[in-house]
Amino acid sequence: MPISAPQHDVIIVGAGPVGLILALILQAHGYSPVIIERHAAQYGLPRAVGIFHQAIEVLNTLGLHDELFKSAITDCGDLVDDFAILEDSEGQCLSKFPFKKKLKTGFPESYNLHQPSLERILEDTCLSRGVEILSSTTVSSVRDQTTHVIVSAEGPRGHLQLSSRFVVGCDGARSTVRQSAGIRFEQHTGVSSRWLIVDVAPESPEVMATWKDARIAKQYLNWRRTMTSVPAPPHRRRWEIMLMPGESFAEVQKPEFVWPLLAEFGCKPDNAHIQKTAVYVMQGGWCEHFHKGRVLLAGDAAHIAPPFLAQGLNSGIRDATNLSWRLCFALRYPEKNWQRLFQDYSTEQVGTTQRFVKAATMLEKLFCITDPEAAKQRDELIRKGPLPVPDLGILGSPGMYIPDPEGDPKLSLGTGRHFAEDVIRVGNIERRLYEISQWGWVLLLAEHADGCEESMSTSTMQQFKEVLNGTCLTVGPKHCEDLGGTIKEYLRGNGLSAVLIRPDRYVYGGAKSVGDVEGLIQNVINYTEFT
Repeated sequence: MPISAPQHDVIIVGAGPVGLILALILQAHGYSPVIIERHAAQYGLPRAVGIFHQAIEVLNTLGLHDELFKSAITDCGDLVDDFAILEDSEGQCLSKFPFKKKLKTGFPESYNLHQPSLERILEDTCLSRGVEILSSTTVSSVRDQTTHVIVSAEGPRGHLQLSSRFVVGCDGARSTVRQSAGIRFEQHTGVSSRWLIVDVAPESPEVMATWKDARIAKQYLNWRRTMTSVPAPPHRRRWEIMLMPGESFAEVQKPEFVWPLLAEFGCKPDNAHIQKTAVYVMQGGWCEHFHKGRVLLAGDAAHIAPPFLAQGLNSGIRDATNLSWRLCFALRYPEKNWQRLFQDYSTEQVGTTQRFVKAATMLEKLFCITDPEAAKQRDELIRKGPLPVPDLGILGSPGMYIPDPEGDPKLSLGTGRHFAEDVIRVGNIERRLYEISQWGWVLLLAEHADGCEESMSTSTMQQFKEVLNGTCLTVGPKHCEDLGGTIKEYLRGNGLSAVLIRPDRYVYGGAKSVGDVEGLIQNVINYTEFT
């Protein structure tokens, strides 16, 4: 018998990391999301093996740092060399680039990830915090009714008709939500190369230390067969092997095909075992819009890319963070202009997505060359200088931030750019900035602007605190000491009295003079039609 579900704030389709993180952020704001997942349980084998600092900040804000760093996330530390290498067909180094890069704050830019452990912790946290997860339940349609959305699904409880104010599709590259909503996906393919993924577990870490290139992340640009080798926690190694014409998916996953390819590294059946094999065809593309009415998309449902920039999971977490505070605004103030915020979500994330998809596709074309003469030309190109890497810390435009003045880089304030977190001291307590701001807006004042909030109108400060969940901090030894100096350097370097940071840690805008600070806050309030 069909079951009528109660009204929900948000239905999230897909219980991967993106959907789980989005649900936890919404729950932290007091909302009641429900997750629908077609599988009975999480996928138990590794997928993504790297995670970047922006994602770490989000997970830390959710209060998961200690548990995640016990089993899911590790700093590669002394286990891996400082530089990753691109190697030619003759075993010569073409180029090297930092693999353990440090940010200005001194924290690592990236970490090793064991995705099954991450997903287990996220799912357990959702359940313990009261987020409902409907497993083994398949969504068949999503219908936007203008005032709400109807989701039809089949599961252990029979046919379900669920209603919610918004629906977010986090249901992967073959997204049912995307197809049901009629959101167009634009292909941006490279050479559609086919790859075999092999995760190997050694008998012991000591055994793995004897393997060739065991301490190195390396791309082997051999025109005979391109391969990638990277560390994978905990004490594992991953090889990604390009398949050649005529090699079938079934054939290449057999041990008799895999072991000979790994033998040159010293990895053999007598000192290791194959934990996982998988095959896939590289694809690229993005949705023309990440939302349509009350239906939104995030993660692989909105975009896919070849994995050379390690942006699959990381870009999905960026989507979830960028979308979450907009959803909270729309849920809290349904009569306001939340549609504009969702339009900005699309343009901001589509812009970033296009940069990394195009760059990853370009790398696929370079790395997958099988003609020896073309490979020589490629190698000469790489030797001339580092390959271009897109800046993924800046949003697409237009968006919800004050555009930098055009034509003069000296006037740039870095608006629309991710703001570097740092450790700050308030009294005798040292904390990261996100621990203080949580999911709200942050106004950082230079020391000379201390007290300027007292000269602002009561209405402005009230709306800043109540509507934007805002926090105001003065950066200076008497108030909030910036231990790493990055915040003070940013304010001084840009000649700012204040900078306003969004809940997803992107710069909204800055105020040159103390008298401009109230106008900066009022600009946000007017943007969302609180007048």
